[in-house]
Amino acid sequence: MTTPSAQSSIASIFAHPFPLSDDQAIKLLCSRTQPCAVQVNGKLKFATQIPVPRAELLELGAEEQLREWIVGRVLSTEGSQYFGKAGTQRSEEAKRVIVVKGGRTVNFVMPAQRKERSY
Repeated sequence: MTTPSAQSSIASIFAHPFPLSDDQAIKLLCSRTQPCAVQVNGKLKFATQIPVPRAELLELGAEEQLREWIVGRVLSTEGSQYFGKAGTQRSEEAKRVIVVKGGRTVNFVMPAQRKERSY
């Protein structure tokens, strides 16, 4: 058996305050990039890493600004070589640009190309 004086020297978990969060440490632990799958007409062309969009871009009503921001980041990555040297011009040909899940998926809907038939 232990004596009462020996028990008082053991610190109790209940005698200490609850730990506080450190905002600086949380910022360092958060990911600064996110994966982005780039599709053209619904078919995956490449996947890349882009910066995480700011919180203002993810709010309702900021879809157009988010779309422009994401397209700019996608075209500045190495995978944008799919769009060729005139990447911005080719991306502007898209009828629609659909951004899903805060930029984790981007779909460029391109106009149908007419195939020339030779008779």
